[in-house]
Amino acid sequence: KGDTIGAFSLRKKLGEGGFGEVWLASREKPHQQVAVKVLRPDAADEASVKRFEAEAQALACLERHYIAKIIDAGTIRGVPYLVMEYVEGKTLTKYCDDHQLSISQRLELMARICEGVQHAHLRGLIHRDLKPDNILVTEVNKHSKDLDERQEQLVVRRTDGKVTVAVPKIVDFGLAKAAEKTVRLSDGTLTVDLGKMMGTPEYMSPEQAGHQPLEVTQQADIFSLGVILYELLSGTLPLSRDELSAKMIDEVVAVLRGTPRPDLST
Repeated sequence: KGDTIGAFSLRKKLGEGGFGEVWLASREKPHQQVAVKVLRPDAADEASVKRFEAEAQALACLERHYIAKIIDAGTIRGVPYLVMEYVEGKTLTKYCDDHQLSISQRLELMARICEGVQHAHLRGLIHRDLKPDNILVTEVNKHSKDLDERQEQLVVRRTDGKVTVAVPKIVDFGLAKAAEKTVRLSDGTLTVDLGKMMGTPEYMSPEQAGHQPLEVTQQADIFSLGVILYELLSGTLPLSRDELSAKMIDEVVAVLRGTPRPDLST
């Protein structure tokens, strides 16, 4: 806190993971709040740096209302960073549950999320870690007269002719993979994860759970979207976290690749 990255001053840590930290940051002129993702110095090995660079390049290819935008990227004191649109919101499942959204509203949110994922796919990118934690729902205030039919479905509040509309944003392209040879990310992004299981197991497709990431196509993201939709509609996961966390990694791979998911009606 108090440090600066470029024109932005770090204000508050928003979260951290195995490789990096995300900070709320701001600048005075022009005033702007952003999220700054910084690779931790102790995690800055070659593979992590390449993955971080790949995320910056992946986001630079994307310009879509339902994907968090990249504003700047660079290196400071040898540590890479990303400056991204700050999305103030809740994770997808928490937002839907807290606001008691109807099935039709949940489906409308999913349709918009699918549009964002399709945008990435058409540009030759695979997210590889789609899950509710990587989809934030923020709110936008509008005049009711400016709403179209789809936006009307996602109104969560009405006050004196103004409405608040729920808008999903896909974040964290840290595991993004180029699906086409014509899309060039950092050197090695197709091979740095060979032999490792990349992603979040309970949302992962069977082919992604193997040790051959080159087999993974856009269909893996579509599978993850299906799991997210399953959870949004049923309130549970087809394969539970508890069931997977109790197993060794090789057992997790075997379960993901060999276990049929129960029907939603079950």
